[in-house]
Amino acid sequence: MKTKIAFVMVPALALALGASAHGGLVWGVENFAIADWGNSNVLVTFDSDNPSDLTFIGAPGVGFGLPDDLFGGLDWHPNGNLYAYSQTNNLLYTIDPVTGLAALVGGGGTQGETVTGMTYSPDGNMYLIANGGSTGTVLYTVDVNTGLASNRMELGGPASLPIDIAANSAGQLFVHDIINDIMLEIVGGNLVPLPNGHGWNANFSQGMSINWSVDDQWLVATINAGAGNADELWQIDAATGLGTFLGETGAPGLTNEFGDIAFTIIPAPGSLALLGLAGFFGRRRRRS
Repeated sequence: MKTKIAFVMVPALALALGASAHGGLVWGVENFAIADWGNSNVLVTFDSDNPSDLTFIGAPGVGFGLPDDLFGGLDWHPNGNLYAYSQTNNLLYTIDPVTGLAALVGGGGTQGETVTGMTYSPDGNMYLIANGGSTGTVLYTVDVNTGLASNRMELGGPASLPIDIAANSAGQLFVHDIINDIMLEIVGGNLVPLPNGHGWNANFSQGMSINWSVDDQWLVATINAGAGNADELWQIDAATGLGTFLGETGAPGLTNEFGDIAFTIIPAPGSLALLGLAGFFGRRRRRS
């Protein structure tokens, strides 16, 4: 295994310059300790066309600076901030894309559920998906200025274990159910299954994101229990619900359990909020 220092463009700038014709730069939070990094909750990036090549952001042994937390949500906001949500303490943080360190925003408003995903929607809301146990699947919005969750909605539909949520460019919200290995759309307060299961045995930490800038490319970073718990990247067909295997994330044999993944929100015309970040240095781990 080789490790080297690499220059990485901030995603909005990379996309603006045409960094990848088909894929895009994906951000993720690793939720468990990594053999050669020394801690959990590390910010990473990879190109969706080459998921085996992970770039680690920050300092080994530090990561987010919150080694006891598990993070169930990660997404960019048009205000230029990268947000992460701790399912351990139900708190919202900003993540510095240069240092990888977390800074507390705040929390509150949830009712004992476990938050397992977060997504920004073009309707202007940041959404949380949560498992409420006896109350089933619950949807919240979260205020990115205070961390307060509100607008609680219990979602009807089939019994499910939602492990992440993602919005497409039209504002449709989709949930990944790892009990039935199927994608569900939130429609009028109900969970509606897509026509087919996605085609693999999903397990443990998942990340899901839809790339608005590349034809709504829908990606899922997953652990495939049917393939020896391999860490994999899949693409979902929004019409059929079927998945296409794209490759392993990171080097084989190393755990890369993503609490969530995210593409960068493209700034509105005239906004330079994200383009103001010119770039940063990261640590890249490659396949042998």
